Amino acid sequence: MNTKIVTYLKRMGFAAFMFFFLKGLAWLAVFYFGWQVIG
Repeated sequence: MNTKIVTYLKRMGFAAFMFFFLKGLAWLAVFYFGWQVIG
């Protein structure tokens, strides 16, 4: 394997993980605060 490609894939994997992690946290916050407003 080319080291440059491996580094690129690791970086992209980490970026994708962070993106979905933050997206998940955002949805949890939306539902939590929405529930507080409704309840």
